[in-house]
Amino acid sequence: MCCPELRDVLPAFVGLGLAVAGSVLALAWLYRSLGLGGLALAVVVLAAATVVRLRWRRAAVRRRGGIYTPAELAVLDEHGLAAAAERMLQRDGWHVIAMPDEGRPRLYARDRGGRQLDVGFRPVDEVSADEDAPTVPFPFGKRAAPASTA
Repeated sequence: MCCPELRDVLPAFVGLGLAVAGSVLALAWLYRSLGLGGLALAVVVLAAATVVRLRWRRAAVRRRGGIYTPAELAVLDEHGLAAAAERMLQRDGWHVIAMPDEGRPRLYARDRGGRQLDVGFRPVDEVSADEDAPTVPFPFGKRAAPASTA
């Protein structure tokens, strides 16, 4: 397919034209009814909406790239956590395949060095009888001090 035809792009052009014409008509109506104060109000509302949209979009793009804050990860369920783990592994160069196991999310990942990773997810409140329930998550930033050999 070489180039799009007019029938392919016409709906987008019509929509863009209506959006521009509608905005101009709304601004003209505000100016006629409220004067310069109406235009100033419209500019303030548009600026606030733009700031909110950019901040939301920036966070969504960051998450799609596999970068999450601890607060964002804390509110995810097991399927959301699996999607987040998949994005983070892909960000770090792993090839990830989703392999659900009995309705539960499961990921298989492989990197260029040949390392393999098989990750299963389950709800936190479900701990098998032979496992000890962790009371505190492992502090990733801290490492244990080496044992003294005195």
